[in-house]
Amino acid sequence: MGPSSSQVESSDGVRVGLHHWSGGARPARAVLYLHGATYPCLPMFVEAIGGTSWMEYIARRGFEVFALDLRGYGSSDRPPALQAPAELSPPPIDASTLRADLDAAVAAIRARCGVERVSLVAHSAGAWVACAYAVEAASSVDRLALFAPIDPPSEAALASKRPQLRLDHGYRVIDRTSAWMRWIRGIPPGQREATLPAAVFETWWNAVLATDPASGTLTPPMVRAPNRTWSRPALDRITAPVQITRGQWDVECSAEGAHKVWSGLANASARHLVELAGGSHHMSLEARRFVLYATVQGFLEERGERG
Repeated sequence: MGPSSSQVESSDGVRVGLHHWSGGARPARAVLYLHGATYPCLPMFVEAIGGTSWMEYIARRGFEVFALDLRGYGSSDRPPALQAPAELSPPPIDASTLRADLDAAVAAIRARCGVERVSLVAHSAGAWVACAYAVEAASSVDRLALFAPIDPPSEAALASKRPQLRLDHGYRVIDRTSAWMRWIRGIPPGQREATLPAAVFETWWNAVLATDPASGTLTPPMVRAPNRTWSRPALDRITAPVQITRGQWDVECSAEGAHKVWSGLANASARHLVELAGGSHHMSLEARRFVLYATVQGFLEERGERG
């Protein structure tokens, strides 16, 4: 067995990609992965980049594992803004579109697996999609595992970054050099090859390019990532158990930022904050990824923490 892919229809008619790997155990326990704001779920979670994928790791332990491509990413429909020059459109993604996509995915999972609740594993900016859903649809959420949750930028921070990142545009483009430089930030120079072998990065980058049908038309080859309007959910309204993990070399999810998220979860029935040695913002694809996998897996398999 391996992953299968399909599409489900969001409430506004947009089709979003949903990938599934069945663990085969009954009664079923379902997990849904949410990617961040830049890369879709295939190269980050589903595909085996340099070894066993995170999706396979969870499925081999008996879970029904799903991964969602939000609109504009991977196997999902592209908003019209992505078909025109970026400067002609505002960000096409906001809280309502993210909620519609997640609603469609969770409804399909509940129907397919016969479960009432789904655990969410979310990376980077995907953590805020997961947290908002845990507030608004609490009865559908079992657990929240947040890996490297970035703190939504303030309006002042966004204003300072907009000219460089073009965050007011419909999308931004990422080339190989910028992807590489973003990844290795924070990793000590002497640890970079051991943490992220060059061959693994090249395999991953080629997998990223394959998720965007327009990548080959750009010079150099690049991927498009739709911009979004940010909003901050009320963390103190989350009651599900939550785990936060970060790698020690992560400069996007700092130790201070992770603790800030943890502190906001005042009413979670349980909350855990874990820092793992030898990993960056993309630790899930690095040499010590199995430490991350095992840490999150232990949390997913826990019982009895709900209030």
